[in-house]
Amino acid sequence: MSVATDRIVEAVRAVLQQAAHGKGSRPHFVTTYQILERVPAELREELVAEYGAPGQGAGKHYTAASRVAGVVRGMGEVEVRYLDARGLVFDQEEDEDDASVRSGYPVIGIYRLK
Repeated sequence: MSVATDRIVEAVRAVLQQAAHGKGSRPHFVTTYQILERVPAELREELVAEYGAPGQGAGKHYTAASRVAGVVRGMGEVEVRYLDARGLVFDQEEDEDDASVRSGYPVIGIYRLK
């Protein structure tokens, strides 16, 4: 069972469109962890079941967040920048056992619609 790329693209596009706009006219950047948290619960559960939970200590190099990041980088309509993630913790509201995630790598992508 592999989660179809077109399902991920559709969900990611919706998340990016709904990212906070602040004072500007375009949505601001979000991380893969935020995208994964904001896609529909059913899709998130499928991604985690297929690829594993994201973040430091996951015990895997390629996780659900990695799959989402790969799809996002392949979307031509998305602007990609990078962020020093050392010291950052990402809340995962849906997962009460482990309510926060740290990046497994010190540099992470941040994404927004062009």
